Amino acid sequence: MRYDRSLWSGQIAENYLRQQRIRPKDRIELDALDAIAVLVHRGIGISLVPDRALPWPAELKITKHPLPEPTPQRELGLLWPVTSAHARLIRVVEQETALAIGGAPS
Repeated sequence: MRYDRSLWSGQIAENYLRQQRIRPKDRIELDALDAIAVLVHRGIGISLVPDRALPWPAELKITKHPLPEPTPQRELGLLWPVTSAHARLIRVVEQETALAIGGAPS
């Protein structure tokens, strides 16, 4: 099962497969990670998907394996309007996020 190649993370997975010269036999391409997880649980196949902070539902009997190096990286950032009425709250979210991931607040 392939994660949708029209999505940003799907493109990262596609590039990784190409770099590793892996040509999977695609059966289905989906844009919903939970749907992919359910199909993997049911034995339909395997999938290269982005890592996620949320745990998979406990009732799914699936496991996650790390990829061999070099692994693709995803970088995320906060985006907000320059003149936001919530600038102070946004700054707190930015600082707490940085602390939670072990980085220094900017």
